[in-house]
Amino acid sequence: MLNQQGLKQIGLNELDQLSLLVAALAHDVGHDGFSNGFHHDTCSERYKLFNTTGTQEFYHSATTISLLEQKDNDFLPKDLTPTARRLFKKRVLVSILNTDMVAHKELEKEMKKQFTKM
Repeated sequence: MLNQQGLKQIGLNELDQLSLLVAALAHDVGHDGFSNGFHHDTCSERYKLFNTTGTQEFYHSATTISLLEQKDNDFLPKDLTPTARRLFKKRVLVSILNTDMVAHKELEKEMKKQFTKM
């Protein structure tokens, strides 16, 4: 799907694509079946931890990064620089945060603009 959508044409390299794939796989890791609104309205422990409208997305991001930082889960190439590793994790984190439906419409508009420029 990444290749068919022409994402290389807008400058996504292999590390970018890998970060998108990992984020897609992990974007709901640890989901408890409740909405952000529920966590906000009930002032749940998860909401208290992140205190934001995107409670679930922050939880999914934090859980994913925590899993990625475990030594047994390190699947990145051994010769990848520390800077590239940090960039990979940052892109995974930001990608998951951007799955928050509050920001979805704005992101969708921006992506459509980018694709029409091609």
